[in-house]
Amino acid sequence: MWREPPGGGCKSPNYIFTMILLALLALTNVATAEDESMGPVFVKEPPNRVDFSNGTGAVVECQARGNPQPDIIWVRGDGTAVGDVPGLRQVLPNGNLVFPPFRAEDYRQEVHAQVYSCLARSPAGSVHSRDVNVRAVVAQYYDTDVNKEYAIRGNSAILKCVVPSFVADFVKVLSWHTDQGEEFVPGDDFVVHQYYQSEVNNEYVIRGNAAILKCSIPSFVAEFVQVVGWQDDQGNSFNPEEGNVVTQYYEAEVVSEYVIRGNAAILKCTIPSFVAEFVSVESWVGSDGSTFRPSNDYVVAQPYQPEILTEYVIRGNSAILKCSIPSYIAEFVTVEAWIREDGEVYIPEDPAVGQGTIGVSPLSFLLRPIDTPARIRF
Repeated sequence: MWREPPGGGCKSPNYIFTMILLALLALTNVATAEDESMGPVFVKEPPNRVDFSNGTGAVVECQARGNPQPDIIWVRGDGTAVGDVPGLRQVLPNGNLVFPPFRAEDYRQEVHAQVYSCLARSPAGSVHSRDVNVRAVVAQYYDTDVNKEYAIRGNSAILKCVVPSFVADFVKVLSWHTDQGEEFVPGDDFVVHQYYQSEVNNEYVIRGNAAILKCSIPSFVAEFVQVVGWQDDQGNSFNPEEGNVVTQYYEAEVVSEYVIRGNAAILKCTIPSFVAEFVSVESWVGSDGSTFRPSNDYVVAQPYQPEILTEYVIRGNSAILKCSIPSYIAEFVTVEAWIREDGEVYIPEDPAVGQGTIGVSPLSFLLRPIDTPARIRF
């Protein structure tokens, strides 16, 4: 039992109760502070796709809240943080990712065709946004082409519109025009809905042996259907699977070719389809036992003309140009140089060719035998 000493003095119990009360208040404050902390939560999450032109630019917004307030960081698909690129990309303090308008020649794929994500991070945790597929389009001239299709008079044909790849995702066909000025608008009226039937080509084999059956489908519908299964006359179903490969004997044959005496001919080796992908021609054997191996000795010298395949690219970028050479000579020549219409020559070994950009003027070729090989890169 506590007693107050004579003459007054300090009351120990009150002092102890005060200390206990202060300790309880301190614990309460700590617990309250812990309860108030909150991990990052997106207030405005960026969209999955952002497409814009070089003349407009774009602003990608990302906002998050939490306790403490999280920092906004933009990262690439591999997780590395991105920063400012003068004139092309800017990360604002409020978390927005800005792509200012830019000139066509300033287009950079690693900036304007990139996958980004927004990372909100604080001591209480972190959270990633969905992937943001950013794609910039440079406004420039392009031309479309129509592939030629031949059909029997009175029949229908499917025409395809060839659009350069750099703009194909942003345009659509509105109408078709003939040389006589006739206009056709895409619609159900020009799609032919008609009955078709697939057929199986007959294959004859010795009883107990296996055979490869081929399904014949009309060309106008071949791109829109696929073989799901095979059914015989008794209703048995067979699904395509690798277990149907049969190891068996086969024999290669040479297709007869007739030419004027003194001329050359290209002989073709016929190999059964079930094994054609697994063998290659090693040599040719004549009826008198003479052996011929593929080599340069059997090449026939004759005129040929190489061509350049048209390539479309965004202005200011580089392109890989391909030289089209007839197949009968393609293995025996190589590109020695590229010549522009104005006479300027580009040599494959020139470091400037490998690192720089070749103008868009038409090019021609200089070819040389393959015994002095060279490579060209753009």
